[in-house]
Amino acid sequence: MMIFSAYLLLIFLGVSAINDFYCRKISNYWISLAIIVGLIFPWIFGGWSEVTNSYLGSLLAFALFLPPYFVRVMGAADVKAFAASGFFLGADKVFTVALNIAIFGGLLALIYLLNDLFLMFLRGNKFQLMHFRSIEIPYAVAIFGGVIFTLLIERLA
Repeated sequence: MMIFSAYLLLIFLGVSAINDFYCRKISNYWISLAIIVGLIFPWIFGGWSEVTNSYLGSLLAFALFLPPYFVRVMGAADVKAFAASGFFLGADKVFTVALNIAIFGGLLALIYLLNDLFLMFLRGNKFQLMHFRSIEIPYAVAIFGGVIFTLLIERLA
């Protein structure tokens, strides 16, 4: 992956992660912009192999995150954000990044769960399982973490 495309991806995902963390929403504007840049970028800076790798990466990323969307574990914006990231990552990195995203998502879920249990303890509520609410996790933060971790490991290796 070219350095410039990595920076573009990190800017896009960083803004998306901040929006998702504070507003629990990823702007369709940012996703559309990333998809448009991802569609055009390989044609300008690469050859046919770069275009094929980029487009296949997006399709694989979309296919990997579609099943969690169907079972309502993940939002549509998260699926679109990772599909847009696939353009910049390429097909060869999508599976590694998806695994790292799953690890970061699990850590994020654990942090949110421990936070809720701590707040329940502070309020004096005993462990009343009937009153657990569903926890909405800003998964763009996990996507950002998984991508940046993969890029750092790749850079160090």
